[in-house]
Amino acid sequence: MGKIGNRLSLQARIYLGFAVLFLLILVTAVSGYAGVARLQAANEMLRRTAVTNSDLLRIDRGVQELRFRVSRYISSGYESLHRDILTLIDELATQIETTRASEDDPAVTELFQRMRGHIVTYREQFDKVVAERNLQASLVHESLPDLSRRINAGLDQVNTSNGETESDLETALLVLRAETAFSQAEKLLLRYFDRPDSRLASDALLQLNTAHQSVDTAATTPATGVNAQAVQNLLDEYRRTSTRAVQATRGFLYFVNVVMAGEASEVTYYSRELRHASEARQAALVQEMADITTTTSRAIVASVVIALLVALAVSLRLAYLVVHPITALTTTFQRLAEGESMIMIPGTERGDEIGAMSKAARVFSDQNQNTKELLERSETLRNELKEQTEELEATNADLDSFAYVASHDLKSPLRGIRQLSEWIEEDVGPNLPPDSRRHLSAMVERITKMETLLNDLLQYSRAGRADVAPEEVDLGQMLRSLVALIDNPAAVAITYPDDLPRLHTARVALEQVLLNLIGNAVKHNDRAEGGRVALEVTRHDSYYLFRVSDNGPGINPKHHDRVFQMYQRVGNPNVDGSGMGLAIVKKQIERMGGCIALKSAPGEGATFEFTWPVTMKSKSKEV
Repeated sequence: MGKIGNRLSLQARIYLGFAVLFLLILVTAVSGYAGVARLQAANEMLRRTAVTNSDLLRIDRGVQELRFRVSRYISSGYESLHRDILTLIDELATQIETTRASEDDPAVTELFQRMRGHIVTYREQFDKVVAERNLQASLVHESLPDLSRRINAGLDQVNTSNGETESDLETALLVLRAETAFSQAEKLLLRYFDRPDSRLASDALLQLNTAHQSVDTAATTPATGVNAQAVQNLLDEYRRTSTRAVQATRGFLYFVNVVMAGEASEVTYYSRELRHASEARQAALVQEMADITTTTSRAIVASVVIALLVALAVSLRLAYLVVHPITALTTTFQRLAEGESMIMIPGTERGDEIGAMSKAARVFSDQNQNTKELLERSETLRNELKEQTEELEATNADLDSFAYVASHDLKSPLRGIRQLSEWIEEDVGPNLPPDSRRHLSAMVERITKMETLLNDLLQYSRAGRADVAPEEVDLGQMLRSLVALIDNPAAVAITYPDDLPRLHTARVALEQVLLNLIGNAVKHNDRAEGGRVALEVTRHDSYYLFRVSDNGPGINPKHHDRVFQMYQRVGNPNVDGSGMGLAIVKKQIERMGGCIALKSAPGEGATFEFTWPVTMKSKSKEV
């Protein structure tokens, strides 16, 4: 394992340490995410349990309200209460079903199913209560009052048909006893129907039996027999009807107080059981959430502690592998940066990146040694170059002196010869033969050419050699002055833009260039009429582009390089010139940092383009 670690590069070791840290962080994140997910699931279950508890409380309140409304209905019998009770029962059934559908625990679902079954049974029993209640109301408020009136009327007829004999008096006494008993029975029944009590019903039946016995005795009298028999029948009907009314009352009271109360109690019981189960589940969920929180916290803390320990171990290991060697290499590179060359470089024996850096330091050390040697050679060459420069300056000075002396010393004999030729022409000119006069004229012409060549030679040697201070130049004004100086016998049209720029440059050098180019274009234009020369100037970033074009005879492309050489002429030989003008132009332009080019062909005129710096940054001086 140690050999494998030694073969690993420093980069691989760092990546391995980071991979371990990342793995620990990932484990921590996964543990936290799993814990949070479990907490969210438990919290959702807790929320659903709370909702179920709330629904169960609403169901309990609904059952209590249902009992209260049923009690009011039993006492009042209002149809509106009947409809409200049915609506409330349906709402409770719907609420129970909705709550059951949201549960996934089979035991809880079964309890809700049973609760709903009891609600359905409660409604069925309530329908029976309503039927018995309606029957009792019909009997009490319709049938019994009607029978009561008929019985009282029958008893009155018995009294009316009775005579004044002693037996009739006994019959009348029996009728009175019957009326009293029947009246007492009615009162007892009314009290029973108002506040049902079995003793009241029994007493009412006893009173009815008493009334019936009195009428039975009165029926034995011939005078009252028929009417008494009718009353007996009505009393029997009344007893049957009141008995049915008592049974109906007992029936709906049984349904209300026993059956329906039992169903309501069952609903309440199941609701209580569900609440207990929900509360137990809620407590279990709270405990589960606490356990999850504790477990997750411990896992995260353990992961963080392990990650910190691993990070510390990795940091110490990397410090040992990197910091100390890097510090030594830093010192080494600082010494190398100061130009030292070192024999011993630390870390060259390593096979990792630090070893590669140590080898690079060895290369730098070798290069420093080579640089020292090159600097020594450069110093030697610089001294030699300085000596050669001084020699070149001396040679240039000698050339300037020679050009001046040669021009001056050669011009003096030429001026003497010109003067002698003029004297000869004045003295014996008319007497000379034609050949002699022609020879004398040729000699003067050659003297003039010789003087021109000497002047151009001196001007070329001095072109761009003197220190020239830049100044503001109005290009338009300069051109107007130059055009006035140019000899233009053929009236060649010279055009240039009106809005020419102002330049900060060497005035004399630019004047010399433009004078030569425009002068050559005018001088070599072979058109008797319609000759023209055009100057254009275009501003670029750091230079101006000058373009001098004409419609003259043009120049063959094979002579384009030759026209810029000294003493080279490619135009009309009859036109005066030394062949030095374009050479001087090229030298001046190049000394200013520009360049010149020619575009021309025979019969198409010529265009000279040259660049000129916008601003002179330093003085031009030739060495």
